[in-house]
Amino acid sequence: MNKNPILDEIYEFREEYSRKHNFNLDLIYKDLKRAEKENKNKMVILPVKRVFKGKETKVA
Repeated sequence: MNKNPILDEIYEFREEYSRKHNFNLDLIYKDLKRAEKENKNKMVILPVKRVFKGKETKVA
């Protein structure tokens, strides 16, 4: 498999970020939510698109 420098950089960042939070998912989650609140950029939330394969069933 060929080395991909972009993916290598992403994996390295992910590893450093996880190590910074002691690989604790609760701490990582809280830090991401904090960063999300501090972000002043507009966020777009799109509606979910449902893709059905085969026959659709109706729920009563």
